[in-house]
Parts: sequence; structure tokens; C-alpha cells
Amino acid sequence: MHDIGVKIRTARERKGLSRKAFGDLVGISEPKVQAIEIGKQRVDHETLYNIAKLAQLDVLWLLSLEPRSEEETAEYSDRDRLLLAIEAVEEGLEAFERKATPQVKAGLIAAAYELLEQEGEGATAQIIRLVKMA
Repeated sequence: MHDIGVKIRTARERKGLSRKAFGDLVGISEPKVQAIEIGKQRVDHETLYNIAKLAQLDVLWLLSLEPRSEEETAEYSDRDRLLLAIEAVEEGLEAFERKATPQVKAGLIAAAYELLEQEGEGATAQIIRLVKMA
């Protein structure tokens, strides 16, 4: 289920939409978009259809085990990796309703950046655990 979430997240980001805006267009809440993207929640048929239609994706491809396209699996630039690390930490803190001092937040972002550098998209679950423990 996680691979579907990664595909959906990539499509959302390509459209330049926040999770809230994407959720509003698809008819689901922002927390549900986040849960789907990180593989914590399954996608019902209607939502999957709406996502595929909005993101102009083939539903069968979303459900398949086919790897993501080359463009999706390309390595991130340092800037992209840093932006993803910041977004992941901030969203994680918000999702777990946690506050962090600037020093702690900087440490979490640095750790998230390193995880993204080492493991790419596969680092998502580790970043979530990291933020949850903060």
C-alpha cells in the first residue's frame, strides 16, 4: 500500500498542491491525504478513482507493482532533499501535536535530510518514527 502512497504524493507534488488543497479537490481531509501518502490508510475505490482523475494517472498503474517512472525515482537535488526534510519534520510535528525548540527542530531536519540522502523515499517511515520520538 505504501507504493500507492508514494505515487500519489509524487503526483500531488507535481501538481504543486498542498495536502489540504489536494484533499479538498478529491473530497478527503488533509490528515487522510497524509495517512494515504505514508501508507497508514487504505484508499477506497471512489477516492482512488478521484485521485487518479485529478492527477491524470491510470488507476491500474496506481494499483500495480510496476516501479515508479524514472522521473519519480531520480535522485533529489540537495535543495529538494532539504525542502522534503523540512516538510516531513513540520508535518510530523503537527500530526503528533508536538512542539520543538528551534535546536531540536534543526536536529530533526538534519537527521531527516541524512535519511533521505541515504534511503530516498524509503526514509519516510523512519522520519515519522524520529519525529514521534522527539
